[in-house]
Amino acid sequence: MRYIEDLKDLYKGEEIWIHCTGHTLDDYDNDFFDDKIFIGLNWSMCRFPPLKEYQYEHWYHSIYGKFREWVDKKHPEYYKQIILPYPHEWVTKPEEYGKHAEEAIWLFWDETQANKEEDFRLSVERILVKKKSPIMRGWNTVLHTAIQSAVVMGAKKITLAGCSGHSLKDRNHAIKGGMGEHYKDKPEEWHIENCTGDKKEMPIEEQNGTSNRKMRHKSGTIWLAKSLEPYNIEICRHFAKTGYAELWKID
Repeated sequence: MRYIEDLKDLYKGEEIWIHCTGHTLDDYDNDFFDDKIFIGLNWSMCRFPPLKEYQYEHWYHSIYGKFREWVDKKHPEYYKQIILPYPHEWVTKPEEYGKHAEEAIWLFWDETQANKEEDFRLSVERILVKKKSPIMRGWNTVLHTAIQSAVVMGAKKITLAGCSGHSLKDRNHAIKGGMGEHYKDKPEEWHIENCTGDKKEMPIEEQNGTSNRKMRHKSGTIWLAKSLEPYNIEICRHFAKTGYAELWKID
């Protein structure tokens, strides 16, 4: 089997992009990421697949998200570029991937939620100072372990695309390239199909980015950024229409 540490410093000093699944991902041209080192999250692979040897895909909840079934059926060639978490009761185990388990790249994930800055600082320290096999931490999002994977790969700058931190009135995720087909039936409380009220709009907390879920994503990312500052590793956002941007400001 292959592990994330096998990619240690493979892209040392480079910019590594992470494309999330937020609605602003729809603003990018189809060829924008063609020449970029990236880690795509969840269903972003529909729109921006990992076609080059320096492009990767990362997901957690295959049992829930049906990622494995989709890749098995449509694009088994992606497996050599896919980063998967192990072990965790919510994710598909290596043996369930059959022959593809040997092709994928595995990372070890501490399933207890990292909900304070110290958790992320220790994870970064383990990667960059102690240089031990990374046991990555996250707070309710695959984004956090993707960032730590980019650190293992040697990134000097980690750029987040499709990561506005808030929803639109009618949806949270990008829909181009077939992404909308996967998210429309996802039975989660923040999706439009399950919102209450006559207008069927997203909850206002999702629209302004202050929901518990959004704040966990933002807090963990900001804590990772603070933990990486002493090592001169930058995390920023990017928008197709306006370019580079800082991370969110939260109290």
